[in-house]
Amino acid sequence: AAWKSWVSIGKKSTVINIEALKSTTDPVLPSQAFVTALAHIFPLLFTHIKAEFEEEDLESLTSVVLSLIHVPVITDSELGYILAGNDDSLLPLHQSVIKCISVIESHALTAKQSLLPGVFRLYEKLCSLVHTLPLGSELCQVKGLYPNKFVLTGERMLLAMGRLYEKTYNLQVVVDKNVMLDIVNCVRIPMKKKYSCARQSSWRIAKEVFLSVISTALCGEGEESAEKKASAKVWNVVSDALDSFLFSEFKPPQDRTPEELKEDELIDCDIIEFLKEKVLLQPSLFPHEFLLSIMVILNKGSIHSASQTKNSDLNQNIDSYLTIREDFARICFETLLQFSLLENDDEQMNGNHDLMSISNLSLKGEDEKITNKLAVTSLLYRFKEVLKKY
Repeated sequence: AAWKSWVSIGKKSTVINIEALKSTTDPVLPSQAFVTALAHIFPLLFTHIKAEFEEEDLESLTSVVLSLIHVPVITDSELGYILAGNDDSLLPLHQSVIKCISVIESHALTAKQSLLPGVFRLYEKLCSLVHTLPLGSELCQVKGLYPNKFVLTGERMLLAMGRLYEKTYNLQVVVDKNVMLDIVNCVRIPMKKKYSCARQSSWRIAKEVFLSVISTALCGEGEESAEKKASAKVWNVVSDALDSFLFSEFKPPQDRTPEELKEDELIDCDIIEFLKEKVLLQPSLFPHEFLLSIMVILNKGSIHSASQTKNSDLNQNIDSYLTIREDFARICFETLLQFSLLENDDEQMNGNHDLMSISNLSLKGEDEKITNKLAVTSLLYRFKEVLKKY
């Protein structure tokens, strides 16, 4: 009865008509103190209902939590309450919401694994705060509340989601529900937005979670292939996320310093190193289409030494523009060259030791054939494009 009452109060008290709020000068809304107190009650209530807590109950909790998050703050009467702490501190409501999720996560890990997909879905919805503002945020007159505080919460949810996947990636319920695909779809949005994110830390965190999830999914024991671990659809999404991140359509902010741009380029280079180690050195684990997409990315990166967009202005800061991605172009080309020069043992004995010393890589016979063919094809295409252009 207490649980049903809590859900009922949470749903009914947070029904908001945004259009009506826009047309009134005296809006009536639940206070932040009220919604925070409501969220604060749940962990105490959960100790009494956890034995009977099922997936449909988690859906109800998700609905209430999202409703609480979306209650607009449009007056400054609560400034002393909601803006306590420094710029990197969460709002009291958001802290209470995180506690609600943490008690469910702990219960799912120790007693009821069937709740885990629902916990991931809740994390994913809250992660959207890094790029999508809550309803009614445009009505807020409190400086610094939107988007800063909400983006900060979204970033915390990204990290929490990544940590939970590391703990549960090999559980059957997580595999069956294609959680990896959902997470990749979730993090690729801030990765694609990159420089257009409200906080520049958002796309960096999304990238870290993205690489962590892929690395974790590939660290299972035995000869089980990555293709069995995740459907081909997952790898299609992965390649799309990589392409949109490494060749972003958004230009860096004007106030970004050369040092910061160099740090960004190093992040891109680290991704290529990651692909070399985790993918290209064991290509037989992946679908052919995914490997081909990686070669296309390397090919694009080796040609474009600068971060180009449709609106790039070559007359503005031309020196920094032309050198901004030279290291990235170099590592892409070197990687293509390395994997196109792989030779088998017989060829080494016939005098090709110098070629092998360039690559300094060791692959199984079948892996060598796969990577060699794709890399050579990509290099030939690159040479063709360069000759056509010049």
